[in-house]
Amino acid sequence: IQLEKRTNPPDEAEVSVLPGGTGLSFTPHFVECTASAIVLHDEAKPVTIRREAMGADAKFTGLLETVVNENNHSIVFLVRSDSLATYRAAKRLCDQNGVRNGKLPAVGNGRLDFSHFRKGK
Repeated sequence: IQLEKRTNPPDEAEVSVLPGGTGLSFTPHFVECTASAIVLHDEAKPVTIRREAMGADAKFTGLLETVVNENNHSIVFLVRSDSLATYRAAKRLCDQNGVRNGKLPAVGNGRLDFSHFRKGK
């Protein structure tokens, strides 16, 4: 029995995204920052965009336009431990274009779970 347990792959960890006490009156657009890319979590299937291509990517620039033009919308960057350079580059694009944004730490390397944040929506 122990040999079976050792040969099974480990379960993938999950990182839960939890709503905070402030800022619940806005519509979030989650953007995960990784070491070399951002991941847009607004799509049915997450979209990965290389850090170097962010400024020219139609999906990301479209998201920036949506947030600028809609009341109470904001980009929420989910920052991984190895993604500070990517976060800074993405935040710089937001700041240069007047896009509301904030950040949350994404502790660990597991798959992101938004179920707590999206309850009741």
